[in-house]
Amino acid sequence: MKRPCAGRVYEGRVMSSFGCSSPATRERDGKWWCFHHDPIAIEKKRKARNEKWEREQEENDKKQDIADKLLKRLGVPGSIKLMWKGGYQSAIVIDFDDAEKLLKELGR
Repeated sequence: MKRPCAGRVYEGRVMSSFGCSSPATRERDGKWWCFHHDPIAIEKKRKARNEKWEREQEENDKKQDIADKLLKRLGVPGSIKLMWKGGYQSAIVIDFDDAEKLLKELGR
């Protein structure tokens, strides 16, 4: 006999839920869970997602620091900022290689 999963499935905009129909395959603290609702698996996925997000944020911060330094060396006003994931409002965007060439030409 298949054990029912202890997980709940929520649907729609209303706060209605029903029991998960997937068969339970693992026991945690006296409750049986399917692979979708297993609390340990959910926590591992959440941790991996958060670590990935933090790595991406650190990478974006490094890119922003490099861009800020290049803009400063080019003499671009501080009100103009490069935005990596968002609207490029009143900004002129050039890649790093072109910026380095321009700096060499300007002697900065």
